[in-house]
Amino acid sequence: AYTSQRCPICGNIHHANDRNYTCKCGFHTHRDLLGARNICNSTEYVGNRHTA
Repeated sequence: AYTSQRCPICGNIHHANDRNYTCKCGFHTHRDLLGARNICNSTEYVGNRHTA
């Protein structure tokens, strides 16, 4: 949860209503890209399979 609201740099949760995400730490990006990045960062490898 919060994949489009959590800063990947500092972990801060920001509840923005627009399509762009700007964190107080200075990180900024489009919220869809942020969500995709956070989903990718939350996965791990188990054996030869990639799982979330």
